[in-house]
Amino acid sequence: MSITWNIAVQEPQIMYFQHPVFQTQVKKDLFQQEFRTLLQQLDGTTMSDYIDFYYKPDIIDPTMYIFIDEDAKEDFFDFAVETDCIPSLKSIHMSENETEREARVECERLLHEEKMQTLAAQRHQKELKAQKLKKMTNADKADKKRANIEATIRKLETMEQTDAVVAKIEKAKKML
Repeated sequence: MSITWNIAVQEPQIMYFQHPVFQTQVKKDLFQQEFRTLLQQLDGTTMSDYIDFYYKPDIIDPTMYIFIDEDAKEDFFDFAVETDCIPSLKSIHMSENETEREARVECERLLHEEKMQTLAAQRHQKELKAQKLKKMTNADKADKKRANIEATIRKLETMEQTDAVVAKIEKAKKML
């Protein structure tokens, strides 16, 4: 028997469907709300466009439709992801949908950008401080050089004075 979604909706014997992610039974109307886009495509156009391509009645509870096998469940899941009825397994495992992931990635990008700007500003401040220290060091060197020159001048002046005194003493000795 080939059952399209329109037939399943009208069939009172079909009450529940197995959820492809949670493996629980879901009432038909709630299942339709969640998978509406996908279910609208189960119109019998191709072989895979039937409910019974993926589901079969449960042996214990025929009002409950379960997946035929793991392959059918995976095919239905992939179809649901393609039609944006549910997020991908990666998103489910990450506990976020695509919109949340994009928002998180954008937030991380902005935080990284802000961190890089902060680091650049800190590096610039360090460079300015290094330049200032270099200028101060150069000024200190100039001050030391000036002090050395002044000390040398004083020594020379002292030596000249000493030479002058020695010359006077020599002159005085000669007079004696």
